[in-house]
Amino acid sequence: MGIVLDSGALRRLVFTGCMLLVLGGAPSVGRADDAAAFRATVDKGLEAYRNRDYAGAIQLFEAAYAMQPAPELLYNVARSYEKALRRNEAIVAYERFLAEPGSTAAQRNNARTALDELRKEEQALAQGGASVDQLDLAAPRPSSAAVGAPGVTTRPPSDGPSGARIASYALFGVGGAALATGAVLGILSSRAGNDASQQCSDGLCPEAAKADVDRQRSLGLAADASFVAGGVAAGVGLVLFLLSGDDDGRVAVAPAIGGDGAGLVLSGAF
Repeated sequence: MGIVLDSGALRRLVFTGCMLLVLGGAPSVGRADDAAAFRATVDKGLEAYRNRDYAGAIQLFEAAYAMQPAPELLYNVARSYEKALRRNEAIVAYERFLAEPGSTAAQRNNARTALDELRKEEQALAQGGASVDQLDLAAPRPSSAAVGAPGVTTRPPSDGPSGARIASYALFGVGGAALATGAVLGILSSRAGNDASQQCSDGLCPEAAKADVDRQRSLGLAADASFVAGGVAAGVGLVLFLLSGDDDGRVAVAPAIGGDGAGLVLSGAF
């Protein structure tokens, strides 16, 4: 999670930039072009992430980092690898981010949490003998990512409902269908029982009523099974629904500081 700049902090950041401009002189045309290129590269990286082009996002965030080595961009790289299910590379990228100075305690805690979960998944896969690429990362993780310079706050956009959320919807549908089937079977069982009772007297039933009695029992058992299955499916769906979650986005503001001047680099909100 990047540094969240309130209005007071933002005013102080702008004041600091102005003082640097005064002390260092006006930035050259080349420096202004560099800042514009940095901003454009960051924006393209965020757009690629939003479109789930994680390979493209990784290249763009790395290119932006080469322009301004802000540790928050390394978090973007790690997050993109993770979303692309390239888990080994995500682990390396998170370790690279944690090795860089300048990030906040909150950012580092989020990175450690994601790194620990990735390592646990790798260990579980190794013990089970499964391929790493067969694992589904449906569970949400801390996903804050900065735009590209110290003093930045942002998070890559949400990728829509998680796998757990989608599975919960499917289980709700299965559970509802099973409960409806149980209701229909229960009605049919009741009718069969009524047909049998009309032929019986004082608890004694003729041979002709045996078929209706057997049908009542079989339909009743099927109805009970449908109700149980429907209740279980709906219950599991509810648990998955409550446990699933979505990421949200933030606005990013970053300083662009050079040897002969300074300014502000803004990224779009989403």
